[in-house]
Amino acid sequence: MTESPEGSVRAAFGHVRPLYIPVHLDGLVMDSVVDFHLYLQTSPGHFVLFRGPDLEFTTAHHARLLANNVQTLWLKGDERRRYEQYVERHLETLLANPQIATPRKVELLQSAAHTTLEAVMIDPRHTEAVPRTRRVAQQTVQLLVKEKEALGHMAALMARDYDTVRHSMNVSIFATGLAHAAGVRNASDLRDLALGGLLHDIGKSELPRELIVKPGAYTDGEMALMRTHVVRGEHILQADGRMGSLGMVVVSQHHERLSGHGYPRALEPQHIHLFGRIAAIADVYDAMTSDRSYQRAMKPVDALHLMTTHLASHFDQDLLKTFVKTLRAPRA
Repeated sequence: MTESPEGSVRAAFGHVRPLYIPVHLDGLVMDSVVDFHLYLQTSPGHFVLFRGPDLEFTTAHHARLLANNVQTLWLKGDERRRYEQYVERHLETLLANPQIATPRKVELLQSAAHTTLEAVMIDPRHTEAVPRTRRVAQQTVQLLVKEKEALGHMAALMARDYDTVRHSMNVSIFATGLAHAAGVRNASDLRDLALGGLLHDIGKSELPRELIVKPGAYTDGEMALMRTHVVRGEHILQADGRMGSLGMVVVSQHHERLSGHGYPRALEPQHIHLFGRIAAIADVYDAMTSDRSYQRAMKPVDALHLMTTHLASHFDQDLLKTFVKTLRAPRA
């Protein structure tokens, strides 16, 4: 079956081309069943069906495509979510594939994390919310520990436009990379930290959307409401009962400050856990270097300078020095 992009939706010129999305072969697991249509591009703007849904994509298919110099298949835009869910299901296999380069593994991990967190923020009390996020956290830790260049590639690919889902992904990655660089080697502890980073803002799911996306500064009342997201997140995860104590530290303490002026509990430095200190650095750095509706992103060097000068009393400066080292771009 050959398809032209013409003729599906009427618009100013009579039709609008349906969106086709490239799917690189390294994003498909051999001998797995796909639940979406895959197309070959026969000429610019024209596609032929290669494989239908609920059929295997086999080693033979893969070999035949490579023999014909085909590196990319195509997916219709309205099936994008199915492909993202497929990547999430097969993430462990994809990231373990030695034929896939680190930058591509980072892209696949970030795709899976985004799919997972979008679902969790919509329904944070779903029985699969924590287990599903834990699986992504585990793969994040494994990639960061096994492939030394991974954090640099992740930082380079991070979206600079702020939203809660992207921010949560970034905080998890930054925090895990910093913890490992600071000497945390226990894999279980790192997984708990990564999970806490992914879910640190889960309490925002209970706040009005208009507050989350409000352009401009908050009023005092709005800020007070926004600050309740920490305790709300604690309640959600405590009710679920499957978040470990170290992961909960990240949720509870990411807004605490060594100056004693953080929230929600204004903890003194001796009561702020290592993972709380790490989470605070990751959270603030990502917020500062992301575009928001009311504020342009700061350059990384400017954000770090601010954190080591005017805001120095808020953060563990030894950890911050280690964090700077982890942000070095990967060498070509």
